[in-house]
Amino acid sequence: MICIEDELAYMLQNFYISFNSWMKFQFKNKFNSNFNLTLPQFKVLYIINNLKICNMSNLSEMMEVNKGTMTTMLNKLVEDGYVKRSNSIKDRRTVFVELTDIGIEAVGELQSKMLTALTTVVEKLQEDQQQEVSSALSNLSKIFKEKR
Repeated sequence: MICIEDELAYMLQNFYISFNSWMKFQFKNKFNSNFNLTLPQFKVLYIINNLKICNMSNLSEMMEVNKGTMTTMLNKLVEDGYVKRSNSIKDRRTVFVELTDIGIEAVGELQSKMLTALTTVVEKLQEDQQQEVSSALSNLSKIFKEKR
């Protein structure tokens, strides 16, 4: 007999896979035509936008990739004009990154399109179901943030 915790864990795992696949499809096929970004590139821009300015170490940690991978990804974003780099005055080895105006515009437009697509999905739920999902997601978010 499967206990409820195991069943929920299985459901969360399947939800993550389905949601990630849905997001990739939406991003690639529905609302990325103006910017030609990958979903991971958008995630980098989104993180930088929230932090305003950050160093490479923090960014690679938040993206859960090594610094070499992060550097490669940022090279493309810098080349395309979404991000700019600057060196620390105190330590030239420390590199800071921040969004350019183009990067800020891209994050704003793409985030708006994503939220609209998500709202369309959520609207398919009854109001009481929306409240249940909201409560569950809020509780899970708190628990997952504790891992840090």
